Amino acid sequence: MWLASFRLGDFLTFFRTYSSTWFLPSGVTLAIVLVAPGWMKISPLVANLLLAFPAVRWVLGVEVENDYEPVIHGIRLYLVYGGAALVLTRLFQIDLPFRSLRDNQWLIAAALGAATIATTSGIGLHILAGNMSLAEGLSIAASWWLGDAIGAIVVPPLLVPVLMAGLGLSVGGWQWPKPSALAIQSLSLALVLSACAAASTVHANFWYLAIIPILIFALNRGYSHAVTAVFLTNLLSPLVVLTIADANEAMTMAPLLLTASVAGLLIGAAISDRNAVLEGLEETVALRTQELEEAYQAQRHLVRTIGHDLRQPVEALRHMLGTLKRQLRGSAAEVPVEQARVLSTLASEMLTKTLTYARLDAGKHVLQITDFTADTLFGRLEAVFGPLARRKAITIEWEGSHTAIRSDEGLIFQVLANHLDNALRVSPAGASIAVSVQAEGEGIALSVSDAFEANTTAAEGAAGLGMSIIRHASTLLGGQLISERNRRGIIIPYPDGGS
Repeated sequence: MWLASFRLGDFLTFFRTYSSTWFLPSGVTLAIVLVAPGWMKISPLVANLLLAFPAVRWVLGVEVENDYEPVIHGIRLYLVYGGAALVLTRLFQIDLPFRSLRDNQWLIAAALGAATIATTSGIGLHILAGNMSLAEGLSIAASWWLGDAIGAIVVPPLLVPVLMAGLGLSVGGWQWPKPSALAIQSLSLALVLSACAAASTVHANFWYLAIIPILIFALNRGYSHAVTAVFLTNLLSPLVVLTIADANEAMTMAPLLLTASVAGLLIGAAISDRNAVLEGLEETVALRTQELEEAYQAQRHLVRTIGHDLRQPVEALRHMLGTLKRQLRGSAAEVPVEQARVLSTLASEMLTKTLTYARLDAGKHVLQITDFTADTLFGRLEAVFGPLARRKAITIEWEGSHTAIRSDEGLIFQVLANHLDNALRVSPAGASIAVSVQAEGEGIALSVSDAFEANTTAAEGAAGLGMSIIRHASTLLGGQLISERNRRGIIIPYPDGGS
C-alpha cells in the first residue's frame, strides 16, 4: 500500500501543486502508524528503504536522483509523520477511527504541523545536498507544504477505518456510506466540476463551487459522508483541472482543496457529534420515562395493596367501636369511644376513596351501565350521610327523585358522595344542602348545592383525593363537571344521544 502510494505520487509530479512526491505517502504513513499493531508500525519505513534498491525501483517504474535519496527522505518522512501519529495517540489520546470534532481538530493540527516540519526539513536537505538553491527552495515551499498537508489530512480519515477493518479491529459505530450514497456523491461532484470547467473560461473563481458538494454532504449526512466527499473531491478535481487548464492554473486548486477538506471534515464531525448527543438524549429520556413508569406502577400497586390490607381491620374496628358505644351508653367512656368510632369511620372512608382512585387510575374499572331512578341513588346517599347531617342539624333536600337514569350507578354514587361529604363538612349547623337530578343542556345534571360562604377553589381543595376520583369518573362516563361557586356535580349525556 505504501509503495503504491509513492508510485502514484511520483506519477503526479507533473501537477506542480503536488510537486512533492511524498504527499500521498505522508498520509499513508500517518494512518499506518496510527492503526498497525507492534512491529507493523515500521512497515512504511521498510517500504521506503526498499526504494534504495534499483531492482525495486525498476519494478515500480520510480526514478530517483541517487540510491541514497530514498533512504534519507524515508527516515525523514517516517520520523515526521510517524511522530505525528504517536503524538495523536499518546499525547492527545484520540479515538480511532476519527469521528468526533475534537479528534478531527487534533488530526488537522498535527497534520499541518507535520507538513510544516516535513517541508522545511525536505527543502533544507536538498539545499545542503546542493540539489537546489535557497531561492529555488523558497519558490516551491508553498506547493510542497500544500501537497503534504492535503495528503496528511485527506488520507487518514478514510484509510484508518479501512486498515482497522482489514486488521480485524473494532471500528465501533463507524458506518460506511451506502453504494448509492457514494454514487450520488460522485455524480454530484462530476456535475459541479463540469459546470466549473465550462464556466472557468469566463472566470477562474467558479472552481470554488467544488466546495458545495462537500458542505452539503457534511451538513446533511455527518462525518462518514464528509470523509468520502472530501476524498472524491481531492481525487477528481485535479484530474478535471489538468484536462482543461495548464499547470499554472491548476496550482490555484491546492489552497481551495485544503480549505474545503478541512471545512468538510470539521463540519461533518460537528454534525455527527450533535446527532450522537441527540441520540443519547433520546435514549436517556426513554430510559428515564421507563423508570418513572415502573415507579408509578409500583406506587399504584403499593396503594392498592395497602388499601386492601388495611380496609378489613379498619372496618372491623369501626363495627367493634359501634358495638362498644352501645354497651357503654350513658357512661363516661361513651364520649371517647364515639370519637374513636368517628376516626375509624373517616379512616374507612379514606381507604375506600384510595381504592376507588387506584382502580380508576389503573384503568381497570369496567362500566356497569344499568337503568335506575334517582330514588335509588338518594336512598344510598341518605343511608350513608343522613346520620352525619342530623348530628350537625343540616337539612338535605332531595330534588328530582323520580328521574330515570341510565349510567354506572356506582360511579355516579362516588361523584355525589364526594361532593355531599365535602358540603356536609364545610356547611355550618342549621344549613340546608340540596341534592338534585334534573335535565340540563344535552344531558342529566346530578349536583350538590350548599350555602358555604367561600370561593370555589377553597371548596375544591377540601375535596382532596375525591376530586381525582370525580375527574376519572367524569372521563369514563363521558360527562362534564359542574364547578360553580356553591354547586358542584356532573352532567352525563343522555343515552344514545337522546333526551
